Amino acid sequence: MEPFPVRGMKSRGVTAALAILLGGLGVHYFYLERPGKGLISLLFCWTFIPAIWGLVFGINVMTMTDDRFHKTFRV
Repeated sequence: MEPFPVRGMKSRGVTAALAILLGGLGVHYFYLERPGKGLISLLFCWTFIPAIWGLVFGINVMTMTDDRFHKTFRV
């Protein structure tokens, strides 16, 4: 792993934190450059389903390795 991330690389920790804290608004999807999923989460934020899914997503991302994270999300 490089000591400093290459410009444009997304952080697994930031993604997990955004998903857990602001997952109900889909902020983590906008961070991962997936605006379609972000808009859907934003439209349905009043149902709290995106918040629950964001919590699950954040925990899943925290358990991934960095290599798996970058291969899965191609960031």
